[in-house]
Parts: sequence; structure tokens; C-alpha cells
Amino acid sequence: MLEAIKKLFDTGDFMSPGDCYRWNPALVRLHLSSDLAIGLSYVAISLTFGAFIIAQGRSAYWFSGAIKFITAVASVTTAVLLPPLVPKSEELVRGAELSADRKLGCGRPTESSSKKSSNAGAPGRRCESLPRSWRTV
Repeated sequence: MLEAIKKLFDTGDFMSPGDCYRWNPALVRLHLSSDLAIGLSYVAISLTFGAFIIAQGRSAYWFSGAIKFITAVASVTTAVLLPPLVPKSEELVRGAELSADRKLGCGRPTESSSKKSSNAGAPGRRCESLPRSWRTV
């Protein structure tokens, strides 16, 4: 029986992994650290699953209630603070659109731009092919 077990684990003519990797230290470290990380992960998963099974018999109502309370506080805070910010965000969008129009030469000409170029053409003429949301005219 002992001989059968020795034969089972005998490497015989197999090469060692180090020979396969040509004993390149970086490559050996890479495989060793990857194998260790995978092994430790399997152990951690097993322990976590075991803890989960054991915890099924315990009630975690206080913990669950605390998490719900924190979520409720965050939700109510968001609901109270968000509505006043809507007009400000709309102003930011309008300002960005106006800035894009100015960069592209679209929109209504200002006094300074009409003095600089009197033959600029009708306002918004160059922007007709742009999407409607980009145009302010």
C-alpha cells in the first residue's frame, strides 16, 4: 500500500516547474505569487461561506436596521438638497451652450463682434447644420 502511494506522488521523468520557466526569477515569482493569491482566495471564500452559514442562525436585525437608517438619511438629504440645485444646473447648461455658440461663431452677434466683422452674414447661418440643442438662435 505504501508503495502505491509513493508511486502516486512520484514525479519520475517530469521536469520541475523551475526548469520549465528556465529558473527566471521574475517568472517564478509571478507564478508563485499568483498561485498563492488564488489559494488564499479559495480559503477566504470557504471561511466566508462558513461564517455565512453559521450566521444564518443569528438575527442581524439591529445591523440591518442601522444600514436602512443610514440609507434613509442619505435619501432624505438628497431629496431636500437637490431641488434648489436644478436652476443652477440649467444655468450651467445654458452657459456651456452659449460658450459653444461663441466658439463656433453661431448665435446672435454681440456689438463687439458686429463691429469687428460687418460682413459676417446672418446670425446663426453657419450653425443650421448643428443639432438644435447646440443652437441658441
